[in-house]
Amino acid sequence: MKTLRVLTCIIGCLLGVAAQANNHFVQSASELQGCWERMLFPENVMKRLNEVEPWPARYQWFCFEANGRMSMYASHQPLRLSASQLRERMHGTPSTQSYQVMRHGFVQTLEAQHARSTRWLAGFTAIGTSLYGTSIGKGTLVMSVFDPEKRREVYWRYLRRVP
Repeated sequence: MKTLRVLTCIIGCLLGVAAQANNHFVQSASELQGCWERMLFPENVMKRLNEVEPWPARYQWFCFEANGRMSMYASHQPLRLSASQLRERMHGTPSTQSYQVMRHGFVQTLEAQHARSTRWLAGFTAIGTSLYGTSIGKGTLVMSVFDPEKRREVYWRYLRRVP
């Protein structure tokens, strides 16, 4: 019961607008399928949102496939890419990342090359809003990594779907 209360509190914070009852956890892989672009915030905000930065490239894209494969493309330069262009760029890369949607909105990502597994709490915003002056659209995928020792999130990703 305590775990459920903690999860409810986390998702309220995770989605940025705790009062919005229509925000929801990721329930199935089909909701994630497609390509997503990491949203940018001003540098001072990024430092507040992300205590740690394990993926330092400023511009990041992720593609979740139906077969459980997850691909990432990163750049230090801004790019305008469609989902098909992203998949084309990622086509020749070895399949070293995968994902699995678990219960209660958790998404497990696995990086075979580093033997690393990360558990994300993931959900979608039900309405558009603003966070630190950045527009967050309806349907934004919000993912966070919770540090159990610190008892709080230490890393956030706000992702918008790439057409």
